[in-house]
Amino acid sequence: MVEDVADGAVRGGGHRGRDPTGGAQLVLGDAERGRSPRGVQDGSLGELGGDQAARAKRRALLGEGAGQRPYTDVAGVEAHVDDVGPSAMGSSLAHPRTGGKVVREQRDHSGPAVERSRRITDRRSKSHAPGREYLAEGVYTPAYSTVDAHPYPWPFDGPLDPARTALLCIDWQVDFCGVGGYVDRMGYDLALTRDPVAPTAVVLEAMRRVGCTVVHTREGHRPDLSDCPPNKRWRSQRIGAGIGDAGPCGRILVRGEPGWQIIPELAPVDGELVVDKPGKGAFYATDLDLLLRSRGITHLVFTGITTDVCVHTTMRDANDRGYECLLLEDCSGATDDGNHKAALKMITMQGGVFGAIAPSQALLSALDPRPAAT
Repeated sequence: MVEDVADGAVRGGGHRGRDPTGGAQLVLGDAERGRSPRGVQDGSLGELGGDQAARAKRRALLGEGAGQRPYTDVAGVEAHVDDVGPSAMGSSLAHPRTGGKVVREQRDHSGPAVERSRRITDRRSKSHAPGREYLAEGVYTPAYSTVDAHPYPWPFDGPLDPARTALLCIDWQVDFCGVGGYVDRMGYDLALTRDPVAPTAVVLEAMRRVGCTVVHTREGHRPDLSDCPPNKRWRSQRIGAGIGDAGPCGRILVRGEPGWQIIPELAPVDGELVVDKPGKGAFYATDLDLLLRSRGITHLVFTGITTDVCVHTTMRDANDRGYECLLLEDCSGATDDGNHKAALKMITMQGGVFGAIAPSQALLSALDPRPAAT
């Protein structure tokens, strides 16, 4: 949930304090203060005089000393709040986690500067999840690391943050990795799309455990095939696995048929997102982008089949949309191993033109809780 914190809009029981250095109002919400600081009880400052109370509250919340004062935001990243004085009016800073700007603007020519910020509020931050070291109720420091990926440590912007990361499980359907399904009917080696299932199951469980969003996709068409391009069906018929034709697992790539279902090993659980798509890419003709952005997701971890078609198409599209992407190389597969390896190499070109790749163990290591710095 993204909150706008501005003059006159203090959410979550925020407090105002008069800045003794520049006369500006500093708006502080629960995310910055957690509970009342040590030695300061709720209401205990009310008996102090105006400026005295403001100074005491500010010192308790931000610490002693002038200049930049550190605090821990709700995403667990150390940020700084400057003393706001006349010279700061109209200036801006970059928020270290969100990239959103902290803008200081003047209400009118003579009024005080007001600090407006956009901050990310993790709705799950009050539940003590593994891997999070809590400073106070609702505030934690990240206990995860970056992934040892190629061609750069992933993600580019710091340690992995489960609140902003989603696992994409692309097309783990019977038609693509099950006996009698579409891939099997086309005559390809089923082991190439079955081998990634076991490591993907391990990753899926780990991502669920740390609270990441999980998205499953299914490729398939309406029973009347009205959303299946004629050339797509024609090509499938030429190789003996016509879309919509009857097969051992029902009509091939048709929604609602047995072959269209996700395999039991990687089946969704209650609360996980399932996106049905008619094409290769998961963003085409779906609401995937809306679902991700409404949850504050900015980073995507990819698994699925096939690497060179549906996975690659979705990853390229996600990269163009600004998502930070990681493909787990042993959690994806293709109907031809050469195509799989070529698809992985394409991602790493030009310094990571579409993102990064890594073995699943590298991700699992990054998710392993580590002691907070003392």
